[in-house]
Parts: sequence; C-alpha cells; structure tokens
Amino acid sequence: MAAIRIFRFGYNFLMKRQIAWLVLVGLLSACIPISQTLEPTRTPTQTGELTPYLTHTATVMVSTGRTASQSPLPSPSATPRMHTVKKGETVSGIAQMYGVTVDAILAANPKLNPNLMLIGSTLVIPDGSGTKSPAGDLATVTPLPVRLDGVHCAAVQGGGAWCFVLAHNPQKIGVESVSAVIRIADENGEGMLSQVAFAPLNLLPSEGTLPLAAYFPPPMPDYIQASAELLTALPVNPGDNRYLPAGLSGVKTNILPDGLSANVNGTITLDKGSARAQKVWVLATAYDLSGQVVGLRRWEMGSEQALKPGKQMTFAVAVYSTSGKIERVDTQVEARP
Repeated sequence: MAAIRIFRFGYNFLMKRQIAWLVLVGLLSACIPISQTLEPTRTPTQTGELTPYLTHTATVMVSTGRTASQSPLPSPSATPRMHTVKKGETVSGIAQMYGVTVDAILAANPKLNPNLMLIGSTLVIPDGSGTKSPAGDLATVTPLPVRLDGVHCAAVQGGGAWCFVLAHNPQKIGVESVSAVIRIADENGEGMLSQVAFAPLNLLPSEGTLPLAAYFPPPMPDYIQASAELLTALPVNPGDNRYLPAGLSGVKTNILPDGLSANVNGTITLDKGSARAQKVWVLATAYDLSGQVVGLRRWEMGSEQALKPGKQMTFAVAVYSTSGKIERVDTQVEARP
C-alpha cells in the first residue's frame, strides 16, 4: 500500500491539473504503440519503437535507452480543502460556510473574480485564521486511505513517458479529488523525477477504481524504478448533490485487430427526480492482459448541451494503447449539475 502523507497544495495545484489533462488528451492520441520488451512479448502491427516499463515496487527496473536527467524532488506541501462552486453561491456565503473571511478566500485564489464565479469551478479554502497568505497557510487534510496499485509507465513519441497508477477506494463512501505523486529514478535511485498524477474524473465511488495519469517530459533515465504516493483523497458525504445519479447502458467495445485501439459507444441515462446535468463525462480505461492500465480517454458532453432527468444521450469515444495490446476497456460516467 502506498504511504500516506500530508501535503500542501494551492492554486498552482489546480492549474497544473488543468494543464496536465490538456496535454494528456493530445499526447495519448499521438502515442506510437509498439512491441513490449517485457514478458510477455507482443508484436503489434504498427511500426515504431515504444518500450514500456512496469513496476509494482520501487526496485523493478527496465531499460528505456535514454539518458537520465538530474532534477530535485519538489518539497511536499499540504492538501487544502476544496470547494466546487454551485449555482447561486457567493464568495461571502462560501466564506461563512467554512468559517473563513472573504479576504482569505480571495488570497488563496488570486485569479478569482468574486462577481463572476463559474458553476463547477473549484476554490481553495484556507484555514479559519483569517490570514491572507495563499497556499502556505492552508488547512491540512489527511487523505483517506485509498490504495494504489503499482506504477505502469510507457515511453511515447517525442521521448517522454506516460505513467499510470490505479486507485482503489475501500471506503463505504465516495472519495473525490484523488491524486498521487509518481517518482521515477535511475537504477541507482538517482536523477529523481516526480510528477503529480491526476484522475480524469473527480469522483471515485465506494469500492470502485479510478486511474491516475502523469506525463514525464524527456529526457528519461536509462533504467527506471518508479513508485507512487497518495496526495489527496477527500470524503464525499452520502447524498451529495454535486454528483448526479447517472448510469451507462448498451455499452459496446470494438477492439481493433491489432489491439492498439478500441472504439466504445453506449447510452447515458440520468435518473428521474435528479437535477438537470450540465456536465457529463464518460471515461474509457484500456487494460492489457495483465490488468495494467495502458491508455485512457475521456468523452465530454458539449457545453451547449444538457441532460434532463429521465432522459438519455449517446456517446462514442476511441481509446489508444500506449504499450501493448488492449485486452478490455472499462467505462465510467460522472454527471454534475
């Protein structure tokens, strides 16, 4: 089980999350999948060189054929409280809810326009001391004990690498804002590199799983050892109206003959009596024969659309492998008002 620590995050955490997912959507589409050099060996039909490296501990090492670069490990920081803006909320009302001052919220969110808050945007909530300091004075929240699998990394076109880790929620309640830090190093444990891995959906349901992903730009070490450590995992109270009861039906997966990509389509349904969904996402996660995450893709409902209670809409998404053949694709849906 990955160790649990207390970390600090501020506004930069949120910005990096958005940037990371913009990069992920672009780069996963441009990956050049090729044969694995690990057991078992597979030979896809496309050409190119893609060498995956897998590790369940920090001591398994696989050659990537590149030179390591030295980079100091960032200092850990605290995990702040996060608040998702809902319809009708104001900065003063949110401040009163958490027992903090308006100035403290504005200081922790320097780009926030208090007169134009977007529904669904996320605010960093500082502690109740009334200080105007940003992330450095944020309240510390201990992550819930979410379990992380071993890290699976794959080199992609351009010399960088995508690393995936699967998060498991053993709690009887849902968990949100799950993230982890992935660290890689050379065979001697030197040239340490680290990136924060984020989830493509915000909600990790009770007893469910959710993949986290992080991109490491080139150059990469010749030999890799990797580990993951949980950063954030916040509780979701039962009946939280920020998450709507949506489901999937008629999901069909067509894995192409070479096994390097798959097309997924199906129907999204919103329960009767629910609020209207303004945001809907469907996540397609690709796994190889050994159960490792090898790719993921998120479908999003158009911003001009809305899903009404009791109604349905269809989705279609293509997911690509970063390393080896796709054995199966799992789908998950999340809907927000």
